[in-house]
Amino acid sequence: MKKDNVLSATRHHLINPDLFDSAMCRKTAKKFKSDYQATPLREANDAYVKFTATAKKYVKTDKETNQLKFNDLYAEYKNFYVTRVKPSSYYDFCSKSDIHIVPYFANFIVKKIKPKDILDWQQTISKYSYKYKMNLRSYLSSILSFASKYYDIPNQIKNVDGFRRTDPVKEMQIWTPEEFNHFIDNIDSICYKAFFCALYLTGARKGELLATTWEDWDLTNKILNINKTLTKKVYNEKYIITSPKTHSSIRKISLPDKFCLLYTSPSPRD
Repeated sequence: MKKDNVLSATRHHLINPDLFDSAMCRKTAKKFKSDYQATPLREANDAYVKFTATAKKYVKTDKETNQLKFNDLYAEYKNFYVTRVKPSSYYDFCSKSDIHIVPYFANFIVKKIKPKDILDWQQTISKYSYKYKMNLRSYLSSILSFASKYYDIPNQIKNVDGFRRTDPVKEMQIWTPEEFNHFIDNIDSICYKAFFCALYLTGARKGELLATTWEDWDLTNKILNINKTLTKKVYNEKYIITSPKTHSSIRKISLPDKFCLLYTSPSPRD
């Protein structure tokens, strides 16, 4: 439905939500309809003014949708995405998209992107690992899903086959105690020795350990509290400390006796 037709509705006619193009606008129309029913005339007028202001924001004309370029969609999606994820996730999305996705699709009209265009793009990233390629594909899919939801543009990536896994699944390599002892014996710095021992003996992530404070180390009760993490994947900052990767990452880890004996009386100068 065209914007002019949408905004020409008056308080004397109940809005039919099914006439609206976007899910957001349909939701707004339903809210206005419920506000209008069984209300005094002044309140109905107020509800209508509020509705039209919201409709102007979300209703897209055919011209806007038909001429929407990928570059503009990407900029709009970034503003949407940054408020919903951790800074490190946003940094990862932007850094990879700016290199592998945007240069290819930048000048495409989003509505004219065909499955063959996406298939050709996938060929340009075929040299990367399966995990990396699927990560890039998921980023492109999220951008096109945004266009589908808010511009009613079909998400053509659903019609394109994904990547087949051809590289062998790599087995996780774990040091034996003998290998770790050989490594740690060659570390002179007490700080690095403590850091690598903590990594090996607790299984904590690097960022989680770097974010700990002295209050997190309870050597008397042999407990390490993990409740935050440090990341350098941010814009305009050297690093930031945020909540851990997932909610389940907040945990208490038992410390081995040997570790507590080695570092039983730490001080900030060590």
